[in-house]
Amino acid sequence: MSEILIQRHGMVWLEDTNLNENKLKHSFSTRIGGVSYFPKEDLNLSYRAEENQKNVRTNLIRWTHALGIPWENLVVGEQVHGSQAAVVTMEDFGRGAFTSNEAINGVDALITREKGVPLMAFFADCVPVILFDAKRGVLGLVHAGWKGIVQKNTEKAVRSMESLGARSSSMQVYIGPSIGKNHFMVGPEVQSAFQDAGFAKWIDVIDGDIYIDLQRCMLQSLLSIGVKEENITVSSYDTWEEETLFFSYRREGSQTGRMAAIAMMS
Repeated sequence: MSEILIQRHGMVWLEDTNLNENKLKHSFSTRIGGVSYFPKEDLNLSYRAEENQKNVRTNLIRWTHALGIPWENLVVGEQVHGSQAAVVTMEDFGRGAFTSNEAINGVDALITREKGVPLMAFFADCVPVILFDAKRGVLGLVHAGWKGIVQKNTEKAVRSMESLGARSSSMQVYIGPSIGKNHFMVGPEVQSAFQDAGFAKWIDVIDGDIYIDLQRCMLQSLLSIGVKEENITVSSYDTWEEETLFFSYRREGSQTGRMAAIAMMS
């Protein structure tokens, strides 16, 4: 499985070739091609990251137009670093598209069985996960920060998708760009949380500093519930290292912008 970098209409984004083969509209944005200033003409897509809401709306319209997705129908979760998922329908159109206050409360995962429902989530180091069972028509999108990972939020999202008829063994998955293991340094409390969650294999201690490989933890989670490794694409991009392409909370602090992942069955 592999990902490709798309350049169109002055913007740059990533797509997964396997999801493309399954006719899923999807994208992971970069910071290139917007009107925000983080510090220059950046594509910030989150209202929460910027005071100038007009700039964010302009960015959203530009990006979704390039993708062929109606921006006014976007559905967004609140993203509270938890493990809850919401089943989304056309009745949720626009929740989070016009303002962050209208996003679906308390959830970090969105699931739908309906075609034409665009799911969107924001990122600046956390792990994006797109889950798609093309045969049964069930789509999921997960925002997985470290707290969500240790709470097994993606595993829970898969189980919720299975309750709608999906099968983990049939899912195609894209684990998108996130902070790499060489830059996600944590303290002992976070180390303990990952050990307790069964991810000790992906913890490295180097000269007394503790590092965790979030993408490998996510891969382990997916494999443990029956997703086939050959159906999983793991991004080769590190949001911390690729400063020209991505925002990074760890690198730039709380004032940085946000990329987004989007997915829609068409």
